[in-house]
Amino acid sequence: MISARRSPPLFVMVALVLPDCVQYVANLLLAQGAARQRELAIRAAMGASRGRMTGNYWRRACSARWPEARWALLIGAWLMNLLTPSWPLIFRSRD
Repeated sequence: MISARRSPPLFVMVALVLPDCVQYVANLLLAQGAARQRELAIRAAMGASRGRMTGNYWRRACSARWPEARWALLIGAWLMNLLTPSWPLIFRSRD
């Protein structure tokens, strides 16, 4: 079991880790967009409409992110089951 005195509260850990995760994902998306800029320019020069390019982008993004989202949900469910019994110890009052 996790003791309240040895470990910081869960919300503090999330507050410290979440901004780094968001920044990492934003940087990945920015790099991916920069890499795709040439491809989109070629498609536009060949006559593809903006709607067709947008649809192609969303199909590719959703199909590429589905396995990652599935793993994130499985790991999140596992962590919730792991941490739920220790919540009374973490969030108990220190009177």
